[in-house]
Amino acid sequence: MDLVVDGLATARMARILGVADAYTRECVALEADFSLGSSRVTRVL
Repeated sequence: MDLVVDGLATARMARILGVADAYTRECVALEADFSLGSSRVTRVL
């Protein structure tokens, strides 16, 4: 699991949650938005 935060030209912060399988190194899920609440992260996991 990895959380990437980046600033945009409009001064907003974009967040990307990446979930990867450590054994197969396959990306299981990518979730991108301006805010990621705990219920949304739990749903992705």
